[in-house]
Amino acid sequence: PKQRFEAHLEMRVGSLMEEDDEQGVAHIVEHVSFLGSRKRGELYNSGSESNALTDFHHTVYHLNCPTTMPKQQQQQQQQQ
Repeated sequence: PKQRFEAHLEMRVGSLMEEDDEQGVAHIVEHVSFLGSRKRGELYNSGSESNALTDFHHTVYHLNCPTTMPKQQQQQQQQQ
């Protein structure tokens, strides 16, 4: 869409590749790598959408955000 950036990263690694004693690790890695980003906080209140999923064969990350920040967010960053 106009003035939006979209990214979809699909990794061919899923829960079927886990051993019995590793069940759930792929899903935890999904959350840690995506939600644990220090820069992710800048996306809040900017009209951005993000999501991730892990299935048997894949881990997929989706990001959809504006290419420009709202004025309020720009002002907050300038004050920091």
